[in-house]
Amino acid sequence: MSSGVYRLHKCQVRYEILAEGVLPKDFKQIEMVNWTALLGLEQRVKVRHTSRSWIVHVETLYGRSPAELGAMAKGLADRVAKALMLKYGCRLREGRFCRGYEIAIDDPVAQFLSRYFTVSTPNRKMDHSPGELEGEIDHLSHDAAVECLLMPERVKTLEGKVEALHMDLTELISTLKQLFNLESDPEKRQRQQMRADTYRT
Repeated sequence: MSSGVYRLHKCQVRYEILAEGVLPKDFKQIEMVNWTALLGLEQRVKVRHTSRSWIVHVETLYGRSPAELGAMAKGLADRVAKALMLKYGCRLREGRFCRGYEIAIDDPVAQFLSRYFTVSTPNRKMDHSPGELEGEIDHLSHDAAVECLLMPERVKTLEGKVEALHMDLTELISTLKQLFNLESDPEKRQRQQMRADTYRT
């Protein structure tokens, strides 16, 4: 069974710059095409300044549900963004999650299979992240992670439907057997008909 603990990683929250303030002088400068990115820490959280926005790189977080992880990540990033505005005098728009974040859950099947290969679909990926002891299944969207949470209830519902179908088939087979027995035994069929006629009279 999986641990039931979800892990959010590779998460970034982007804050568009409405009004630029002063720029940090102790950040690492990365030369890009026609502009310079600044990399540094704010409240011990990695941040990046681009030509149009501040990006907060959220640390790896653990929680019991994708919704909990999303709230934790947004809360942490908002606190860092507020500190940036106070410190550097800039004004930032409400933060938005960048694409590419992953919501993973430890999985024993993934632990075994990821020793030999990785598998990915548009919404999920099975691999082994560096530094993690267990294999994992990454849910690449919030909806995919919610679907994973709903899987036990869906399996339970399906089991109930299969059991009901089994009972219906058992009853149908019993009825068909009785019908075939009457067809193969004319005398028995005649007795059954006589009983029916007597009941009607």
